[in-house]
Amino acid sequence: MTLHDGLIELYDTYGYYKESLTSFTLKGKDGAEQIDRIVNSFRENPPTEIAGAAVEKIEDDQREIRINLLTAQQERMNWPSSNALKFWLQGGSWFAIRPSGTEPKVKFYFGVKQETESESKKRLKEVETNVINMTERIVY
Repeated sequence: MTLHDGLIELYDTYGYYKESLTSFTLKGKDGAEQIDRIVNSFRENPPTEIAGAAVEKIEDDQREIRINLLTAQQERMNWPSSNALKFWLQGGSWFAIRPSGTEPKVKFYFGVKQETESESKKRLKEVETNVINMTERIVY
């Protein structure tokens, strides 16, 4: 078996994972305010659905809580506080949002897992597009 064959066997067994990063650069005082508005909008009015999948859990690192939206249970997270949010979607996809600590940017991280590579690529694009469209409505 070649290395490639071994990787394909692992993907076929455990699924195809894909991740990506997108960021918005928003400079100046107005940019900093827009970044705060974006993060606060996701924090105060979290989406319940992204690209056809229900949001199952939200991790708010600033408030140090994890909320299960399906059961309404909350739990404390035991790690350092930071201004970041992570949204877990039905089906195993997720996205996270956080302002950069060193640049005038807000960063979005995305992850998906599907049965095939083409399904993973398609799903990643769907989740990215949906979240970015939501963000652009906040900014513009």
